[in-house]
Amino acid sequence: CISFFETIIFFLRPRRAPSRSRHFPPGPGIRPPTPRPSRHRPIAKRICKALEAAGVRVGVMSCTYDIWVRDFLPVQVGHRRFVQFRYDPPYLKGYELLITPPGAARFLPQIRQCTVSPIRLDGGNVVRWRDVAMLTDRLYAWNRDQKPAALRRAVQDLLEVERLIVIPSEPHDGLGHAEDFGHADGIVRFLEANTVLINDYSRAHPAYHRTLTACLRRHKLEWL
Repeated sequence: CISFFETIIFFLRPRRAPSRSRHFPPGPGIRPPTPRPSRHRPIAKRICKALEAAGVRVGVMSCTYDIWVRDFLPVQVGHRRFVQFRYDPPYLKGYELLITPPGAARFLPQIRQCTVSPIRLDGGNVVRWRDVAMLTDRLYAWNRDQKPAALRRAVQDLLEVERLIVIPSEPHDGLGHAEDFGHADGIVRFLEANTVLINDYSRAHPAYHRTLTACLRRHKLEWL
């Protein structure tokens, strides 16, 4: 539940915010959800304490409908530069009340320059290292109205990267939803520009393991 912003934000706020926390009120036209003080309270307090001990400022927002800040808030692409993609994931079909509107972030002081894009994409499906970004092929499935090549170029330009790598989605990564999440951040993490850390799928999904590693090899990436 941690953003890329200089201020870290928790979305289902505890009854008492940490003493040095900032409270961000709901923006114009945004209806704040009913606070749920008991949900996630212990882990929120522990994370706040650890962050503050490290000198990281912590803030609380009351105008969101879910805790997954990485997915629905803008993606950071540079120093105080952000991109707000369309957050309308198929896995929340039937749970639309959990979709936080994009305007929830417009009053945050850290977001001074934000480009709004109609492309349907979760922040959790964006893993990057400087001028390289990696997404799963769910990008294409969620944006069938656009040609793949043009879609790739658009995302690459929005993310301000020189390379955009599309990897295959996991064969099953959901929790009983009609559609799985398709997030790259649960599959791979960059250790450096040409080295990534991946899950060991060789036993659970050997065919997927071969497909994923073949894709990484084509892009001249090493993996651990």
